[in-house]
Amino acid sequence: MSFLRSAQRGLLLIRARPAFSVLATISESRPHSLHARPVTTSVRRVVRARRPKETSTVAQPTDLKNTEANPVIVLQNAIALQRTYAVVNAYEACRERGVLRELQPQDFAGLIRTIGIHTTKFQRYRGVEKAYEIHTELTKAGVAITAETEAAMVKVLGLKGDVSAAVRYARTALAADLGEDVRKIYDALVDVLALRERPEAAARLLHRMTEKGMKPSPENFASVIRGQAHYGTPVEAVATYERMLAAEIPPTERVISCLIDAFAKRGRISSATKYFNEIEKRNLRKGTAAYTAMIRAHAVKGNVGDAVAFYRKMREAGVEASPETYTYLIQVHGKAKDVAGASKFFYKKELVENFTPTFAMYGALIEAYTTNGQADLGWRKLGELLRRHATYVSPNVLVPLASDLVGNAPAYICDMLKLADIRASAQPPLIARLMETLVHRVEHPQPATALALYNLHGKDLPFATSTGAHVFAIAAHALNGDVAGAEKALEAMQATGHKPQTGAHTALINAFAIKGDQKGALNVYDTLKENGLKPDAATFDALFKGLGVLEEGNEVDKELVTKLAREASELGVVPVEARHRALVKAFETSGVAQAVDEL
Repeated sequence: MSFLRSAQRGLLLIRARPAFSVLATISESRPHSLHARPVTTSVRRVVRARRPKETSTVAQPTDLKNTEANPVIVLQNAIALQRTYAVVNAYEACRERGVLRELQPQDFAGLIRTIGIHTTKFQRYRGVEKAYEIHTELTKAGVAITAETEAAMVKVLGLKGDVSAAVRYARTALAADLGEDVRKIYDALVDVLALRERPEAAARLLHRMTEKGMKPSPENFASVIRGQAHYGTPVEAVATYERMLAAEIPPTERVISCLIDAFAKRGRISSATKYFNEIEKRNLRKGTAAYTAMIRAHAVKGNVGDAVAFYRKMREAGVEASPETYTYLIQVHGKAKDVAGASKFFYKKELVENFTPTFAMYGALIEAYTTNGQADLGWRKLGELLRRHATYVSPNVLVPLASDLVGNAPAYICDMLKLADIRASAQPPLIARLMETLVHRVEHPQPATALALYNLHGKDLPFATSTGAHVFAIAAHALNGDVAGAEKALEAMQATGHKPQTGAHTALINAFAIKGDQKGALNVYDTLKENGLKPDAATFDALFKGLGVLEEGNEVDKELVTKLAREASELGVVPVEARHRALVKAFETSGVAQAVDEL
């Protein structure tokens, strides 16, 4: 009887609990979630029932259907929420109702940033061009253009478009009278240069700012150190860090984490540990970036146990792991031939609600499969990635799969595409990306395999964009020193009805340069300009290679080199020193100042 009463009381207690707060105590046999604790720990979880979909009549903050809605407020809401299409629609409504003048300067800057930067999807719908278009309309409407708006344009052009265009735009903006806020343009350009593989130029611009009486901010130093960590050397990053300390600017955890990453990238664990400990010495809290950098250091050295140990310390400290954290954990397990361990960390992050694994995470898992003799699983994973991300895939993800094609018959790709269940519409751009990877991304370029793919699938590749298969076919022929083949590929591009862009002409210039035909290279350069196109750093680098500026003891036409170097500077061209050695040498020998040095 007492047993029945106890049972009834328990039933009443359960019924008394609110439907949205059912508590369950779970003793787990193994940790399997992101927030899992050691095996011996009991974890209390709150399981919430799904609420029915609300049918509220309250208008959404970016809804323009209500004719009484103020489009200015709707636009501000859309900018705050970074909803690109809502921003465009609200802007059009503001323009139609003639209320553009009611917007604040920060609204214009946010408008341009959101369209050009915050949403990658909008890039397919000419995000950079739309930003230009809106800027022009604002000017015509008599809206005052501020330094903040111009800084937003510099960032859009630099991060989503072309660095040279950003430098040219900054030069024009700085020539106008924009008041004391002009440093915002310098700040934006420092970010662009550092994040687009030009940390040396970013460091020079910091020096220029100091000369002009502008004290660099902690954010400026953080950008430069981050760029040097990724694209330069640890020595450069440490030198900038010491300059920061000498200027009595206290470093942030983010800055020191960038230093850790500079050493981690090269597997220098002792140096990375030194700066990891410095965070604590400065009474700063170690965050995601610092722990992730240490995990990366051990991943580079192949220390699975140490990498996992740092991950556990990170979780015990209550620090959230980022997609980069899981990427390095997947990589280190793949190196150790532990595919099961790599998969575990891939799916551990995927368990988080509303999280989609990043390209880098997919790339790490695909590499783990292919390097351990399971290329078929790698291709299947690629198919899953393409189904999640439409037709686009980062070339870096394809490096292991592109390497898998080398030495196999071209028809092998057909079998793999079928195995991966990749839909027909996604296959042509994928072939183009694979060709790009084989020509530009693998350690040893494989033009023969790239051309085999092109010849097998050429009829299905009508793309004439800067990332199209025809461009990479020209580049592959150039690597083989086959000028005739490169010209034929250019003709194939023209036959699609599209006008060849700068990348196609640059690839053809490179073909003539490799062949040693200076006249042919210069003729293509002239054609490029006649077509109204802007040469970039790669274009000038190919030209200067053809002119032999890198060959010791070679007699070069100094007058021609100086003329071309001056053209490059006037166009705002900034070389990537690791890749454009001929262009860097031309600037040095001609005495022509780079565009950044003249700002």
